[in-house]
Amino acid sequence: MYINHSAKKLSILPVLLFAFGIGLMSCGQKQPESLSASMQLNIPKSDQTKEIDGRLLAQAAQFNMEGILLGKLATRRANSEEIIALAQMMEDSHREAKSAIASLAIYKGIAIPSEPTAANHDAYDKLNLNEVADFDLAYCNIIIDSDKDAIAKFESATQEHHDPDVEKIVLKLLPEMRAHLAKAKECRMHLRPIS
Repeated sequence: MYINHSAKKLSILPVLLFAFGIGLMSCGQKQPESLSASMQLNIPKSDQTKEIDGRLLAQAAQFNMEGILLGKLATRRANSEEIIALAQMMEDSHREAKSAIASLAIYKGIAIPSEPTAANHDAYDKLNLNEVADFDLAYCNIIIDSDKDAIAKFESATQEHHDPDVEKIVLKLLPEMRAHLAKAKECRMHLRPIS
């Protein structure tokens, strides 16, 4: 029996050319490098991917990346076991939230930052400048300020019209963020007992 190998090679050729062409087209595309670049890519593609959803998810991604970075730093630099435990809890929680937000963004076709932004690195550097004796309190204060800001943004987002999946993730994350805020306040109180 004779097998025509050249016919098989020719039938694969169009598939290879197509794949090569797609590869060439994607080489020239840049990935979003910052929060603003991500938001600019969120031009509404349909009713389900609105600009406000993209902005909210991009801000949530940035918030979670900062929480991961600061949590890592605090687990290495904190003096108190309570602060180390808080930092580990924050890092784990922000990592989980970041993953959920990234999955939703991919599903909805929304571009969000995939790496820490300059603002995230600035917050890390600012915290890292603290002296050993001041570090734990500085970490608690940053968490408290950051969580208050994020909670306010998420609460106001519940008043806006969002895609149901985006609203669902916001409502899921809010109670966890409130718990983080309460724990950070409790830790801060232990560091600065009332006289």
